Amino acid sequence: MSLICQLETDIEIKAPADKFHEVFSCRPHHMSNVSPEKIQGVELHEGHLLEKYKDFDATVQVTPKKDGGSLVHWTVKYEKASKEAPDAKGIIQLVTDMTKDLDAHLIEQA
Repeated sequence: MSLICQLETDIEIKAPADKFHEVFSCRPHHMSNVSPEKIQGVELHEGHLLEKYKDFDATVQVTPKKDGGSLVHWTVKYEKASKEAPDAKGIIQLVTDMTKDLDAHLIEQA
């Protein structure tokens, strides 16, 4: 049984792709201001994910739409440490919620 998994989701947003990308690439620490119910702070360190998954990789791609707004595509690839490890559906829900929160924040700031 393969323990390598991949989950993907697409979210349409109203914000421009470059503004969305800038927050994730240059100011990820601002996400605690944008989505305080979900993110209380941002630090880089080892954590519980490495106990459940041998490998974990989350990728975001933001593409401008011709009619305005953007399409955000999240991909989460992971290898479970054991067959008892949970699927990463909670992570997909978290990034979906954060994407919507950031979109609302960027539109409000425009």
